[in-house]
Order: sequence, then C-alpha cells, then structure tokens
Amino acid sequence: MSDNKETRKKVASLLETALTGWKEELGEKKFAKRIEKAAKLFTEGMHDEKAQKTEKPKKEKAAPAEKAPKAEKAVNAPKAKAKVTAKPKVAKKAAAKKKAKPAAR
Repeated sequence: MSDNKETRKKVASLLETALTGWKEELGEKKFAKRIEKAAKLFTEGMHDEKAQKTEKPKKEKAAPAEKAPKAEKAVNAPKAKAKVTAKPKVAKKAAAKKKAKPAAR
C-alpha cells in the first residue's frame, strides 16, 4: 500500500474509536462513509508538506516604496455650519399630550 493509504487508514481507525457513540446514531453505512471522508480531509495535504520542506524557500519580495503624503487642505478655510431647526411635529405631539391628560380627582 502507498504511504497515503496507510496514513488514511490509521486516521480512520483513530476516528472510529473516538466516535463510537455516533455509530449507533447514524448507522454503520453512514458512519463508515463519513469516517472515510473525514480521514481523507485530515490527510489531504500531509504528504505535500513533506515535499515542500525539502524545496528551497522562495525569496521574499522587497516592500514597495512608500508614497509621498498628499497635499494638505488650506487650514484657514471656514467650515460650513449646519442649521438646526426645531421639528414642528414633535412640538405639536408634546403639546397634545399635555392637553389630553384628564384630571384625576
């Protein structure tokens, strides 16, 4: 057997022993399929990492040069002021509530 298959079977057997309670809930077929999928996902990149470690590391690119700061806006320019107006609907509602209170005696 290839190294991939052996490790996948080892992982599958470890998962089966760890998750025995789920075997009763799912049934044997569903449980076996899900264990196979999980083992495959766990071992997916395992052997590729070994090959990558033997390769030479790639050189890092130099950081790009920083851009010059943008020109600042005129400091003495006057700012526009926002106009604050009272909301007439709110004032009408408040007045109506005051009038609507019955005198309790």
